[in-house]
Amino acid sequence: MTDFSDDDLAARADASQGRSPEPEGSPPAPASATLADVLAAAQRARAACEAAGLPETTDAQERHLRLRPVLEQLPAGMHRATRRELEARIEPRILRAVLNWRWGGGNLVLMGATGCGKTSGAAHLVRRLCYEAAIHGGQAFELASMIRWQSCRDLSEVGRETRLGTGTPEAIQRCQFARLLVLNDLGTNDDRTTLERVLDARYERGWPTLTTTGLGAPEISRLFGDALSRRLFECGADRGKFVEIKRAAS
Repeated sequence: MTDFSDDDLAARADASQGRSPEPEGSPPAPASATLADVLAAAQRARAACEAAGLPETTDAQERHLRLRPVLEQLPAGMHRATRRELEARIEPRILRAVLNWRWGGGNLVLMGATGCGKTSGAAHLVRRLCYEAAIHGGQAFELASMIRWQSCRDLSEVGRETRLGTGTPEAIQRCQFARLLVLNDLGTNDDRTTLERVLDARYERGWPTLTTTGLGAPEISRLFGDALSRRLFECGADRGKFVEIKRAAS
């Protein structure tokens, strides 16, 4: 399996345009560089490209650069970790679920205690979809470019701060219209009304939502009601899938 680290793709794209990739926090590059410097940078980027299994085309690298805003939504460090580093954090059942998910696959809910890899699993899925979109382009690229990663806590704060009758905040609209929405870390204090606004709109369009939560299915139903619970688990006519990792008995 190839490693779809976005930094490798970005480095290759920089090299193809005569730019040397720079580490974060580095001082500005000099205004000019020697030919030897440019060739050395290009060689390093090409080696990284080959290690990542990327094709020798500038189209894939250009598409990847255009997907960087999607990847940069991921929690700190998750879009820069290698595939192996990320997978090491994910419980095997969650990993299988995110590896098997495809566009059109319906909703996915990842449930379990802290540390089982719910958020890492969701990030793994987003990274894979962006990698495939960069390689293949077409509809895969159009869909991946409209992935939205959203903290449930932040979304709830937006909803609570919005007065009724003042329109729909941009954050809520982006969640309603994302072609894949990741609702990360659904919890007991999240705003039911805001979640209903988002999930009802998505249900009507049949667009999938991936939810991570430390709550179990009975708790979700008790806290948010049966109707919202169905919206989390169902996507149009598709019943979706959930994976629950229970705490080991002490």
